[in-house]
Amino acid sequence: MLDYVRCKDINFANEIITLTAYKGKGRNIKPKRWPVQMTSRLKKELLQLQLQRKNKNDDVLVFEPAKVNLPKLWTAAYSEAGVPKGTRYFYSVHHNFGTEMAK
Repeated sequence: MLDYVRCKDINFANEIITLTAYKGKGRNIKPKRWPVQMTSRLKKELLQLQLQRKNKNDDVLVFEPAKVNLPKLWTAAYSEAGVPKGTRYFYSVHHNFGTEMAK
């Protein structure tokens, strides 16, 4: 969901991110928006990202699309480390990151 957050969706003063989901097909697409309270840690990280941003356009995405295939990189790292096939560390790390950011 945070993949599609634009800079204009972040309100630092009120510490709120407005998330948007689109449902429907064709011309019947209807956006659903809801506010989400920021944690102090998330606010700090987003402020740092804002300072690093070269493009000051508010319509730009906060997080650039990944240019690497992370699961493929993890698989290679597992192989090199001798981790047994079928181990779901990538999935676990992904969810652990979300949990840690929510604290």
